[in-house]
Order: sequence, then structure tokens, then C-alpha cells
Amino acid sequence: GGTMTGRFGLGEVIASMAKQFHFALDFVPDVFHVALQKNIDVFITDTGDPKIMTRLPGWYRKEFSAGAFLLFPIVIKYKPFGMIYADALRANSIAIQEDEIKLLRTLRNQAVLAVRQTT
Repeated sequence: GGTMTGRFGLGEVIASMAKQFHFALDFVPDVFHVALQKNIDVFITDTGDPKIMTRLPGWYRKEFSAGAFLLFPIVIKYKPFGMIYADALRANSIAIQEDEIKLLRTLRNQAVLAVRQTT
């Protein structure tokens, strides 16, 4: 439908967060669209950094209070299909090891394979 919409997740307030995670796929030069367009993983350690704040879309600044987050886009045949998003309340508080990053990438790649097999 031309939008990225939160469907499910894990955490205490995920029901309300998933409803608020919603944006049009029409390109806007923000961190979410760039990640999807370039199919790159993004790690934001401090959302309060002035350079980063200019790349956060209005809907995100209004609805989310994360100090740090990461994005793993799910792109199939050059088209955005989904996204793995994780955040932390405080800036610089996501401590993720290289082996954990590999596991997240594997999860994303398995999702891509599963969708490709059904199409």
C-alpha cells in the first residue's frame, strides 16, 4: 500500500509503538528512507546529536523517545518489504557485539529468503 507499517514486536509498550510506526514509502531524505533505498543497516547511537536530528522524520521525533536505535531493512528485488527496528531509551546505551550483529543480519536474510520462496 505504499507505506511501512509496524506490525509486531517485543517489549513493554510494543502495542502502542507498532501503531505509531507508520510512514509513506515515497522518498524523503531521512534515515528510514535512506536505509531502505540503499539497503543498508543503520546504527544511531545518539538521536539527540544535531546532525542526526535533521535526518529523523517528524513522525519519529513526535512519537518516539528513543535515545538510540538500529535499523535492518528488508528489501526484496530492490523494493522495501519490511524493517527490523530496535531501540533503547538512553543515548549510547545499545551495546551490540559483532556476533550479535551477524545474528540480526541472519534473521533479516532468512526473512528475505522466506519471502522469495513464496513469490
